[in-house]
Amino acid sequence: MQARKNLQLVRGTKDVDKEFNDLVEFAKLAAECKHPWRTLFSKKYRPQLILSACSTGFQQWTGYVYLYALFNPDMSILIQKCHFYIGNPKSETSGDSNHAFLHCGDV
Repeated sequence: MQARKNLQLVRGTKDVDKEFNDLVEFAKLAAECKHPWRTLFSKKYRPQLILSACSTGFQQWTGYVYLYALFNPDMSILIQKCHFYIGNPKSETSGDSNHAFLHCGDV
């Protein structure tokens, strides 16, 4: 009953019966799984596994690109010369303002 007391302490209320029963039920279901790693790498969960690995890898990759651009003097000069525009910088009345593009050189 220590788990129920801790749950009451965390939630700040005595009415934790439904949540406690759900936790007990999920713990029983988790105990029935004999090979959790094999289940995780099964064909059923492959799309979720690939998506999570790719999103984590992409996040790390973009961080490395940022660090490279930040600490490389040649790259910082390139960043200072490049400007990012939303819309058409030459003519704002053209109505074609839904395009974002990168312009390098003099503005």
